[in-house]
Amino acid sequence: MFLLLEDSDVILMDNIVALVRHEGRTIITSRDNSARESAFTPVTIDRRSSRLIARQNTRRKVKGGTAADPARRTETTRTEEN
Repeated sequence: MFLLLEDSDVILMDNIVALVRHEGRTIITSRDNSARESAFTPVTIDRRSSRLIARQNTRRKVKGGTAADPARRTETTRTEEN
């Protein structure tokens, strides 16, 4: 899962240690001890990221499968080729 921040900045969720709201900013701490700031609240960051995932899942369903089901995608592709 990815977190979407301002200006199309994206962070891999696996690298996030904490999201802390402080003085009107959200501080995002990573495993490598680096920190980024965002004007978004953690709830807004979650909502933006969830929308991205929902859009990607919708696109995958239209193409005949999901990332969680690669066998179905292959099966659909083989059927379409025949």
